[in-house]
Amino acid sequence: MYCHASVRRGGLKHDCKWVFYKNRYNFEATFYKYCVLILKINRMLPEELLIEQCRKGKQAAQEELYDRFSAAMLSVCTRYCGNRTEAEDLLQEGFIKIFRNIYDFKAKNEGSLAAWIKRIMVNTALSYLRDKKRFSFIEDIDKVPIKDQEDILFDENEIVSPSSQDLMNMISELPEGYKLVFNLYVIEDYGHKEIASMLGISEGTSKSQLSKARAFLQKKIVEWETRKKKLLVAV
Repeated sequence: MYCHASVRRGGLKHDCKWVFYKNRYNFEATFYKYCVLILKINRMLPEELLIEQCRKGKQAAQEELYDRFSAAMLSVCTRYCGNRTEAEDLLQEGFIKIFRNIYDFKAKNEGSLAAWIKRIMVNTALSYLRDKKRFSFIEDIDKVPIKDQEDILFDENEIVSPSSQDLMNMISELPEGYKLVFNLYVIEDYGHKEIASMLGISEGTSKSQLSKARAFLQKKIVEWETRKKKLLVAV
């Protein structure tokens, strides 16, 4: 079975061609999904128009902005509070601020829309943690409770590495001060000067907290590798 179909939307023409040898019901289902996808893509507003429509209070544009960025921003919120319920509350609060302040967004000064939205979400999370007094800055790494390593025998040539999820779990176990600086510097890509301004600390404190966070994580990784290698020896 051969079929040629065209979908026109917004002045754009999309052609789809199939040579399909299954029954026509499967073909029609595939064709329908293709059409829905093309129409959905063509309905997406360009970023400048999306911003303009949001400034006019258009609900459809606000919903599209939310749909585009909510999943990524929920991950950002979760990195800071670690609790799904709290993260969802922060997400809603952050988007309220976004819609209230989108009139002030200027791409020339603020960078991309995604970067501006992310900055609002991060600041919302920091304000929440500050109000809850959920973080402090530990100056002595020896005060951080970390278990001593066990001396065990294992094959040193065996390569064992934690997964990305294992690493994220380790990061979530960092003391709040360490975790904030680590997230801001390593994941959000802020510089120490920006971090110092955001957290009300000195650049030196920001650098020391990052160093201590890395030392903490290194010990956590060693603990993880030790447990895994011990299991390999047992097997």
